[in-house]
Amino acid sequence: MSKLSKIFYNIFIYIYSGIFTAYIPIIYIKKLKRSLKNKLYRKRWSERFGNTKLRLKNSIWIHSVSVGESLSAEPLVKKLLEKNPNRNFIITTTTPTGSDIVKELYKDYKNVYHTYIPYDTKSFVSQFMARVNPKVFIIIETEIWPSILNKCFKEEIPVIIANARLSYRSFRRYIKIPFASDNLFNRISHISAQTHKDAKRFATLGVDKSNITVTGNLKYSLKVPNNLENESKEIRESIKNRPIWIAASTHRGEEEIILKAHENILNIIPNCLLILVPRHKERFNEVSGIINNYSLTQQRRTKSKSYISNETQVYLGDTMGELLNLYFLSDVAFVGGSLVNNGGHNFLEPAALSKAIITGPSLFNFRAIAESFKKFNALNIINTDQELFKIITSLLNDKGLLEKNSTAAYKAFKQNNNVVDKQFKEIQKFL
Repeated sequence: MSKLSKIFYNIFIYIYSGIFTAYIPIIYIKKLKRSLKNKLYRKRWSERFGNTKLRLKNSIWIHSVSVGESLSAEPLVKKLLEKNPNRNFIITTTTPTGSDIVKELYKDYKNVYHTYIPYDTKSFVSQFMARVNPKVFIIIETEIWPSILNKCFKEEIPVIIANARLSYRSFRRYIKIPFASDNLFNRISHISAQTHKDAKRFATLGVDKSNITVTGNLKYSLKVPNNLENESKEIRESIKNRPIWIAASTHRGEEEIILKAHENILNIIPNCLLILVPRHKERFNEVSGIINNYSLTQQRRTKSKSYISNETQVYLGDTMGELLNLYFLSDVAFVGGSLVNNGGHNFLEPAALSKAIITGPSLFNFRAIAESFKKFNALNIINTDQELFKIITSLLNDKGLLEKNSTAAYKAFKQNNNVVDKQFKEIQKFL
């Protein structure tokens, strides 16, 4: 890199850091608003200023933004823990829900710590890194913070992006960063890209092609726990032979469509049960209220985890970390965030359990996975409550069709192998 380019880039970092600092009061106003629905947004604010109580040495720093990234990274992180049992691991997230998931996933590990990632200003980042002393920084998927990366480069800390994906929108945003090609992206130690398209975009940003490998998506490496059947035995016995469908990770605007469809389904299949799981826990009470607006009887999981009444028509999954268990109970899975313009959510979990899968048309967060599933005819894409009603009743009334869809979903899930091993191999080189 030229000296002039480096000087201008350092000027950019100072200006960027100053603007970010000035913007923090606005961020806190937004967090206070969100805290009206989720009080956790009012807690642990000091961590976001880099003021952690942790004092670590020789740590491995992993950043996973929220729930999705934390869950997809679990197999990789646990393999790193297995192979590096004497190292400290610090996992940062941005959201409280991400924090909850990390704490639950690694509650049995004494060498795994969680804190919120510091705001991307020079002073907060420096304070945080001085306390956790990372020797490598692993970003799950893609979240580029210039001040954090710049500090890592100055401290000669390897930066690795695992399970990397880069949407066109993010690509256009990053390419506008002044002098980033010479001073930011080409200093990243390694990128394990999900697809060839992601790899090409990173290369265009300035990442050396020799530092990029295409390893596939970690989400394909989901391992189904052996105890799922035993954990679900009691509640499954209470359900007996009722046909069940689940609507998972739903967002505002989707529940009404789902509940209208379920009312129609009950006219055809009177004993059908809907398991409804909102994406965000701050909406649990809101969604319960929406269910009450329909002529449907509901039961909340927090009230009873061991049985479902025969009279229950909608079972509200108002807990965190139990979605896989609820998928296991179901025959058909609708995956939310797809009937509204949210880009969809992970349908690999129900696929790993051989569940027939239904989704809406908004899938831009999982475009590559969706395309691969389409090749196996493993996705049923719907747009309206009437279409949802028709496909659910067709699947539940036709065992042959249900089995065909279930098998296709599992085959699509199994198409990618050894993703964890590939990404672990690249990371281990820097440890």
